[in-house]
Amino acid sequence: MSYEAQFSKGKQTAYKKKRKYVKRAERDEKEGKSSPLVSENMLQKQLDEDVMVRNICFIRIPDAVWRIVKKYAREWEMKEASNCMAGRADTVLYEKVCKNYSLSCHIELKSDKGTLHGAQKYFAKYLPFHISRSSAKTDEIIQRFEKDVVKIREILKREGFDDA
Repeated sequence: MSYEAQFSKGKQTAYKKKRKYVKRAERDEKEGKSSPLVSENMLQKQLDEDVMVRNICFIRIPDAVWRIVKKYAREWEMKEASNCMAGRADTVLYEKVCKNYSLSCHIELKSDKGTLHGAQKYFAKYLPFHISRSSAKTDEIIQRFEKDVVKIREILKREGFDDA
């Protein structure tokens, strides 16, 4: 068998396996549980797309940034970056509620067995973290955030904030 034929056959097999995994992940999501086949990275891509479609401002620091910092930064630079960012949620959504203030929503994505680590536990004491293990849960969090933004804008208007 030629190299091209082997390569083509390998691509087809990989595609079939991926399709099978995607179907299993979709089934698990319908049942309300995260599939071990759905990685945190896949959840993050879905979240990014969902937030962009809804036109919500967000900040995300990808895990790849930390890998680059650990590989190339000097020790003091690594410590500085760690002090600034350690424990923060994967994604923070922002929505303007009036002229001077915005509302934020901190979303931490975890796999089925993932837990908060030390710095994240510290931040979770002071900031409400929403932990999501599936795209359905993430969508629920975003919908709740949008409803809360509308409620807060209504309250601010009722209380006399003309710029709300």
